[in-house]
Amino acid sequence: MKRAIMMCVSVLGIWAGQVSGQVSLSQMGLLPGDLSVGPATNSQQDLTIAKGADTYLVAWSDSRARSSGSQTIQSDADIFGIRLDSTGAPIDAAPFLIAGGMGLQNRPTVAWNGENWLVLYQSQDPAAGYYDTFIRAVRVSAAGQTLDATPLSFPPDLFSPSTIGLTVSGQGGQWLVARCVYHTDGYGTFLAGQRIAGDGHLVDPTPIMLNDWVYGPLKVAANNGEYMVIGPEWNDASVLKARRISVTLQPLAPSFNLPPVSQGVGTSGTELYVTWIANFTDLVGSRMTNTGTLLNPAGTMLFPNFSGELGITHDGTKWWLSRSISDTAALIRLDASGNRLDPIGGVPLPIAVSGSVNSLYNTQIVPRTGGGVMYAWTDYRAALGTESNGFVLPVTSANTAGVERCITTSTRNQRNSELAAGPAGMMAVAYISEIANDDRVLVQLLNASGNPMSPEPIQVAQAPSIGVCGIAWNGTHFMITWDQSGTGVSPSGIVARRMNSDGSFVDSTFAVMPGMAPSIEALGEDFCIAGTRFATYPQFIDLWMNRIDGPTGTPLDGPSGIGLAGGYFSGLTRTRTDGTQWFIATHSQWSHDSSQGDAVLARVPAVGTPAAAFNPTPYSGGTGDLDIAFSGSKYLLVWRTNSLANANNYISGRIMNADGTYATGAIIIAEAAGRQLRPTVVWDGTNFLVAWDDQRNQQSFFDDRTDIYATRVSEAGVVLDPAGFPVLNGANGEASASMISLNGSTLIASTRFVLSGGFDSYRIGLSRLGRACPADFNGSGAISVQDIFDFLNAWFAGNPAADINGSGLSVQDIFDFLNAWFTGC
Repeated sequence: MKRAIMMCVSVLGIWAGQVSGQVSLSQMGLLPGDLSVGPATNSQQDLTIAKGADTYLVAWSDSRARSSGSQTIQSDADIFGIRLDSTGAPIDAAPFLIAGGMGLQNRPTVAWNGENWLVLYQSQDPAAGYYDTFIRAVRVSAAGQTLDATPLSFPPDLFSPSTIGLTVSGQGGQWLVARCVYHTDGYGTFLAGQRIAGDGHLVDPTPIMLNDWVYGPLKVAANNGEYMVIGPEWNDASVLKARRISVTLQPLAPSFNLPPVSQGVGTSGTELYVTWIANFTDLVGSRMTNTGTLLNPAGTMLFPNFSGELGITHDGTKWWLSRSISDTAALIRLDASGNRLDPIGGVPLPIAVSGSVNSLYNTQIVPRTGGGVMYAWTDYRAALGTESNGFVLPVTSANTAGVERCITTSTRNQRNSELAAGPAGMMAVAYISEIANDDRVLVQLLNASGNPMSPEPIQVAQAPSIGVCGIAWNGTHFMITWDQSGTGVSPSGIVARRMNSDGSFVDSTFAVMPGMAPSIEALGEDFCIAGTRFATYPQFIDLWMNRIDGPTGTPLDGPSGIGLAGGYFSGLTRTRTDGTQWFIATHSQWSHDSSQGDAVLARVPAVGTPAAAFNPTPYSGGTGDLDIAFSGSKYLLVWRTNSLANANNYISGRIMNADGTYATGAIIIAEAAGRQLRPTVVWDGTNFLVAWDDQRNQQSFFDDRTDIYATRVSEAGVVLDPAGFPVLNGANGEASASMISLNGSTLIASTRFVLSGGFDSYRIGLSRLGRACPADFNGSGAISVQDIFDFLNAWFAGNPAADINGSGLSVQDIFDFLNAWFTGC
């Protein structure tokens, strides 16, 4: 087998692509390990659940894609989903994307038609040079596969909004989408329906009137092979109008009113259950035929002094009603005749939600196979910080609650990576890994070829909230710094920890100074850590630094550090060195509510008092995200031009001499469609290399997703790749590059949204520019037969380091490695 592989090598292509005819680019794949799953970051809301044959599909609006660590949100909320079994346990390894892309996708609702689910949602899409909210739909199979690569679209209506009371119901292999549509004269609305066939095509392009003069939230119940459509009367929202409609959307009878102050309607499939307010305060209910006849006109007493959210379902034997108010919920069962089986007020569910926002939201109940119900909701429990998540709780037919489970989970989200050189050509990358209220600082050691040295990263720290991190090497050990805090508050303290080159720790976490947004660099055996800090009044944020004694870890500038400048420092800090001094680069807004700001550079000597911080650009009011690199004789300063309130951001720079004078004025390094943001720069031994977040490929002005682009700049300030070249140009957004030039090439770490290989989050991956040699697999600096043995051992062991082409382990990696080995890279 190995001989056959070697014989095929001669016909293989080159492993690394050529960029601009000069620079070799290779993708090294994602960092390995860190595979645990937990409650997702940010807001998960609009939870909806529907039962299939014997499983459930839960869908929700999910904001995890906001946590890239970049300057843009990349994508607003997307629609995610997961299938559950009858106990509430996930069937899928992780939630999957149902509808995403640019802009906002939210307010999903789900229905089962006997074969598949339909997920109906609202989407922010381009329209007439701007954007509008459109109704979209995607089918999901019983196996959890999205069946529509392009979501189903509904033709726009004459008047907006067109999403009033939007709902969906399924039966007989099709779905009925219903909503309130304005009359052609723009006054008043009617309840309209449109069918979607099982194959996903829209049967009724034009909405069909189902019931006139209806407005607001509504219910469509599939019942006895027809539909009962219900909605508030146009002139009196306390009156619910109902009407029987055939599956072909033809009226079967005149509309009629439900009991006054009706609150909700459920269906068993053969009859309906209606609830209403009696005696001005109490919720009562009755079974109702599909012709509108109440079987208990006086109503059965259910919940006294009713308020809150109501749910109604039928498990095949019993009726179930749920009531939720604030942080409490209760269930009542009724037998087939409508007799109450539980006390008035219901049986409380064992749900405990603490914190300052302790209500239950999006509460729903759906039946379970064999009896009982599944109760679903979202909340902002203190245990998950400020990030809302969705939960389910199975309840038996005896009204006994099972085990509560969070189902809006994700693989751990990774962001804000930083690279550092280590001993003997090795490197290290530090980054943040997060799920809700559980952030960690991780470090992955890399060999001289940039390959991970272990299948799992090293955990440096863990806290409820961690902002950013940095890493540096002083010739003896690494120092990692980060800002952390407790639950629900802004980062309040900068801390650090020292680590040996083998991954063992020199000491425990120690305090550096109050503040946030730290960065770090070594000079000799010492380190300098910069950060920002709230002043006496929080609308002011000042720039601070502290030098750290490398051999002992002692802060040399005291527990508070030294203030470098006052103002409103709202950007990340970058700490760099030219071998004789430190440079701290950042930017400051003119005030806490001003979009105008200036790049700021501060020189910090190895000992003594730092010089006054200054603006090294020739502009005032429109520069930010400063970075600096040193060639040995020249500095290149790079920054983002124009404020973030301006839609035309681009990358500028200037060459500074070693004595602090300027060799050039401002030069444009990168300017293209969309925005160019957050540049970073290194010296690669021949030229400066600048990378940034780039929106030139955005599909519309509100598409905030970025790609990673780069260019080379000569020591004289000549931009060698005027158009720039893509380092990463994917479909889901890549951002926040960090770079290090070492061993004849430049390694670039960045975060990218990954929806393959079991991932559903941002992950840190590596790219390499320059002399790329995958054949030096063990990082010894020389290509030998030992590299073949080491590679094959890693490949057969499933080690991610053997993923040579960055597309996942496959036989192709063997071909690519051997091609590089025989050609000497």
